[in-house]
Amino acid sequence: MAADCKELLFEKLRNLIVDSDLKKDFIKFKCSLEYIKENIKKETAILLGSAEWRRAVTECVLQLPAHCVQHYWTTADTRALARGTLSKLLAVCECEREVELLVGKAECLKYKLSHDNHVTPSDEESAHCGAIVKDLFQVFKVKLTQTNWKSNPSYKHSLVWCVNNLPHPHMEPHLQNVLPPLLMFVDDYEVYNKKLGLIYLTRLIDNVNATELRQYGHGMVIYDAIHQLIYSNEVEILNTVHPCLLRLLPVIEGPPPLVITEPRPRTIRNKVFDDILRSLQMESKTPQRQAMTRHLESYIYLLGVWVLRHSEQLFPVLFDCMEFADCSGELTRVHCLKALEAVIAVAWLRIHPRQVAISKCLLKLAIKCCHGDKGELPDDSTPEFQVIEHVITCFVRLHEATNALQAYMNTLEEQCHHKGLHYIITKWRQRTSLN
Repeated sequence: MAADCKELLFEKLRNLIVDSDLKKDFIKFKCSLEYIKENIKKETAILLGSAEWRRAVTECVLQLPAHCVQHYWTTADTRALARGTLSKLLAVCECEREVELLVGKAECLKYKLSHDNHVTPSDEESAHCGAIVKDLFQVFKVKLTQTNWKSNPSYKHSLVWCVNNLPHPHMEPHLQNVLPPLLMFVDDYEVYNKKLGLIYLTRLIDNVNATELRQYGHGMVIYDAIHQLIYSNEVEILNTVHPCLLRLLPVIEGPPPLVITEPRPRTIRNKVFDDILRSLQMESKTPQRQAMTRHLESYIYLLGVWVLRHSEQLFPVLFDCMEFADCSGELTRVHCLKALEAVIAVAWLRIHPRQVAISKCLLKLAIKCCHGDKGELPDDSTPEFQVIEHVITCFVRLHEATNALQAYMNTLEEQCHHKGLHYIITKWRQRTSLN
C-alpha cells in the first residue's frame, strides 16, 4: 500500500516537470496538481516514512514554484492550485513561513533565541521540521549548469523561489550555490532571464552581510556582470539594473572614512554616474530616457556632496532632458526636477554660482507647461500641473540654499503678467514665509 502510494505520488510530481520542449498540456498539469494537493497530508507522511516524505517535500518545492507564476504552461486554475498546494505543504510540515521549511525550524529557533529570549513551547516541539535547502541545492548543482539550465525551467523558478524566501542570515551559508546560477541568468540574451537574474541578485545583496560580499570579492564579481547592462536599450533591463547597482555600490566600496585627510579619489560610484550621464546625453528615445532619469535622484543622494565633481556634465543633461515634453505623463521632466532637488539638497553650499542658470531653466519649463499667451494654469489633475508643483519645490530649495531669490522674484512679479508665473511666485512665498 505504501509502495503504491509512493510511486503514484512521485509519478504525479514528475508530471509537473517543465522542459523546453513541453507543450501546453494544461489538463495533465491540473490533474497532477489536484492529486498532489489532495494527498499532501499527515497520513501520507506517516505512510511514506520520514526519508521518503522528505524526498516528496523536496520534489514538491522543486516543481511547484514553476506553476505559481504566469507562464505558457500555466492557467489561472493551475496557478491557484499550485499556490494552495504549497500552503498546504507548509501546514502539514508545521511551518508558519517558507524559510522554516527551507532551513528547518531548529535553525530559525536558534536565530530567534539569539535575538529574542521568548520562545513558545510549540516552537520547541516542532523544531525538527523542514531543513530541505541542502537537498535542493544538490539538485540545482546538477540541473542548473552552464550547458543544461535552459532545458530545466522548473528548477530555475524553484531556485529564485528559494532566494526569495531565504532572508538574512540564512542566505549567507548558501551564497556559493546561489550566485553562479543567478549570474548565468544575467548573462543570457533573453530579456526575461536577465531581468529575473537582476531582481534576485538585488534580493541576494539585501540579505547577505556586506562584509562577506566584500571580503571574498563576490561584490566585484556581481558588479562586473551587471555594469555593462546600463548601456542596454531594453527599458525592463534599465528599470532593474539600477536598483541592483544602487544597493551594490555601497557594499563594494564600504563605508566612507570618518576623517578626510586628503582629496577623495574617484570611486566606482563616480564612474557609474559618469557612464549614466554619458548614456543619457546620447539617448533620444523617450522610454529609455524615462528609465534612465528615474534613478538619478537616488544616485545623487548616494554620491552626496561629491556629485559636484559631475556638475559640468550633470546640469546640461538635466536642462536638456527638461527641454522637451515626452507626451507620456511628463515623467522625464518630473524625474529631472526631483534630481535637481536632490542636487540642491546635498550640495547647497556650492549651488549659488548656478542659481541664475537653474532659475532660468525652471521659469522656462513653467511657461511651457502653461496654456496660451496669458499663461493659463493647466488643470490640477494633469501631468503639467505636477511639473509646476515640482518647479515650486525647486525654487523653495534654491532659496533655502542661497537666500538670494527674493529680489529676483520681486522683479519678475513686477515686470511679468503671466498667470502661471504669478501662481508660482505666490506659492513660493507661502512656502518660504515671505508673504
